[in-house]
Order: sequence, then structure tokens, then C-alpha cells
Amino acid sequence: MVLPVWGGGLVGQAQIDAAGRTQLILSATDMWYNGDVGDFMSVVDAAKELKIHPNRVRQLLASGSLAGRLVGGRWLVSANSVWSRGHTELPLAPYSERTAWATLFALSGEPVGILLSRSERARMFSRILSVPSIRIAHLCRRRATVHALSCSAKFIPEIVGLPGVVRSGISAVSDYDIDLGGAEADLYMRGTSDIDQLKSIYPLYEGGKSNLVIRVPSRWVFGDKLLAPLAVVAVDLIDSGEPRSVAQGASALLNLVREMKLGAMGR
Repeated sequence: MVLPVWGGGLVGQAQIDAAGRTQLILSATDMWYNGDVGDFMSVVDAAKELKIHPNRVRQLLASGSLAGRLVGGRWLVSANSVWSRGHTELPLAPYSERTAWATLFALSGEPVGILLSRSERARMFSRILSVPSIRIAHLCRRRATVHALSCSAKFIPEIVGLPGVVRSGISAVSDYDIDLGGAEADLYMRGTSDIDQLKSIYPLYEGGKSNLVIRVPSRWVFGDKLLAPLAVVAVDLIDSGEPRSVAQGASALLNLVREMKLGAMGR
């Protein structure tokens, strides 16, 4: 018997077998927002992600600190809830900007030789394979300075199409077939002087609800790209804090980590 379950703003499915045991349609291990497959994980997998005992997960569920659903007498834990808790309670120090960019480029299959030495690359790959995907956005949060601005929606398409602008986050979802849409923009620019020039042309304001996020790295890593690599898009979606964007970003990031792990196993 297949039952619908809800949580974290998305719909998932759980299956009750002949013995009355609760099973997810697919393995819950590393399951994060796989479209209509589901957005729930088992207590055991949630405990692994959060590095706590399964009994502690059950306590958090009972207290409402983690979102979940009781199906057939067993808890299904909202992946969004686990991700949010893990993202805000991470003991690991963030990477340096250089290591953050190398990590995101490596996950995207981009060359990182100009960013790290051979020994540094080896250590980076080892860290990526040992750190849960849930933590990568947190570890890479120092990749750029963030400028949150607001402007009239009618100017957004024109700003996104300016020369030298790199599209990321919500501005890149259509390029990667990510099911999201919106009137916002998420971009990278070379320097704050570019933002100042933008302000001299368009009515941009700081404060209030922003619909234009411009990130400025201290070192330009995109070359002549107009589109950010997928892992960069994923962490920018996660950083937006908007639930559907977080979900899609986390899913994309998980898939990239899985691909890297499978590649490492095949070597």
C-alpha cells in the first residue's frame, strides 16, 4: 500500500509492506528533494546526517524541533527540516574563498588547477567525499561578498543581460532545467565599482525586500563565462532561503556529490 505524506512544503510517498513496515519508495539514504519521489528520510539516515543518535532524532520530532510524519507507527523525517537544522548548526569552519571556489568548480566538473596546487586538490577531493552534501553550502559561504538590492521588476531582464554579468541562482535555473521561476535575479559581477555604475543607471536600493542579489568575489574565477557552474547555482539557490529554491539547490548539490563519489569509486 502506498500512502501520500506531506512535509517541508513538498509531497512525498511512503510504502507500507505486508509486514506493516514503513519503507520509502526509494532508499532514503542521501535522499534530498528528488522531485515527485519524495522529501522524507528515515530516522536512521537523519541521525547520520546530523551526527546524532537516532533516539535524539525521535526526541526532536516529538518536540517539534524537526518536522516529520508518523506512518505505520514509524517516523518519516522531513529532509528540509534536517537540512535546515544541519545548515544552521554546523561546527565546521567555512572554507577560505579560494578553497570554496575550487570545491564548487570541482563538483561541477570544471578545472581547478588555477585555484589549487596538486596536493591541495587531493586534500579538497578527500574533504568533499567525507563531508555530507548537507554541509557544502555552509562550508562555501565565504565565496563572495553579497549585495542585496531592490529595483523595479521591469529592469531585471535588462540587468541580467548586461555584458560581463554571470548568471547564477534563480537567474540560471532554466539553463540547468531546474523547475523554478521568479522575477528575481542572482548575479556575479567583478567589483563593487560595477555595482556603483549600475546604481548610476538604474534605480537600485539597499534594504527592504531584495529582488536583485549581486555577489562580488575578491578574485574573478569565471573567466569569460556568462553562466555560473551548476554547484555555484545550487549553493546560491540554497543561500536564498526561499523554500522551493533551497529544495532544488539541495537536490542539485546532492546529485553532484553523488556523481563525484561514483567517479571516485570507479577509479
